[in-house]
Amino acid sequence: MKALIWILGGLGALLLVLALSAMLHLPTENGRRALADLMGAQASAESRGTLTVEAIDEVGFDRLVMRGYRITAPNGEKVIDAERIVGDPVVMDLFSGRIHLVDARFERATVWLTPGPGGQINLVWASEVPDDRNETPVIIEGIRLVDNTIVVDLPGKPRMRMTGISGLAHLEVGHHYLWRLDRTSGTAHLPVVGATPFTNMHGRLKSDHAHPLLVEMAVDLSIAEPVANLDYHVPAIAGEDGEPSLDLDLPDGIFAGGDRDADDADDGGPAPGGTRDDTDDDIDEDTDEDIDERADEDADVDEDMDEDVDERADESD
Repeated sequence: MKALIWILGGLGALLLVLALSAMLHLPTENGRRALADLMGAQASAESRGTLTVEAIDEVGFDRLVMRGYRITAPNGEKVIDAERIVGDPVVMDLFSGRIHLVDARFERATVWLTPGPGGQINLVWASEVPDDRNETPVIIEGIRLVDNTIVVDLPGKPRMRMTGISGLAHLEVGHHYLWRLDRTSGTAHLPVVGATPFTNMHGRLKSDHAHPLLVEMAVDLSIAEPVANLDYHVPAIAGEDGEPSLDLDLPDGIFAGGDRDADDADDGGPAPGGTRDDTDDDIDEDTDEDIDERADEDADVDEDMDEDVDERADESD
């Protein structure tokens, strides 16, 4: 028994030395480059997509700064391109086999929502870990979106995009995928309506659901109830017949005038790192209590949105 204790103690000391050595070498340029390559290789081996990280600008027990964070789907389509992602690691969670970042920032990121196999959204298809592979769960909490762009190009409606997005988000990636938006604002380039400022956009994108994308936003229009909804329905996920279709529910009373932006035919708006100013000043300073309350409300928001979908389905019948 004493021999076993000595062996276990020796292994623990060795692991501690290796961990400390790694943290001492990571701040070097070669160490950061090796970490960026390791992160990309690990994520690409677990998920269906390919992750590349251009550089790690800063790494430590309390800070991680990644530059040029990109994910490409198996069909070659780019699904996310972030100029910079910043977060504070929860080091103790590494011992339980998961990557956990808090107080994060996604700066000048572009996300493309396009159809993948079976109608599933490529971002979800590329990011989630198949059930037959081991997963390293990734949780990023308290995300502040800074000057983000979302391009929606799904069956059923012309392509639309949202630019200058600032607000809050939450991300979980593993065998299941979940991305939440909360209290976001920006400009929506909608079919028929054109460029329209929006506020209080909230919604979610998740795997294994017949309605993987649900979004609601308040648009800046002089009408009684200026609320627009996006609902992407994939019947095959629920084992039902029918083609995938995006439903855009615009407010009643909208004047159908104006053309879509000319650059809608291009790449979905300015690329990360473009000419738009940093919108940090537009992001409210949320207290820790706000973040905790938002986490408690997440399940209620999701449930309300699912109820809205059921109600609309009943009405259509």
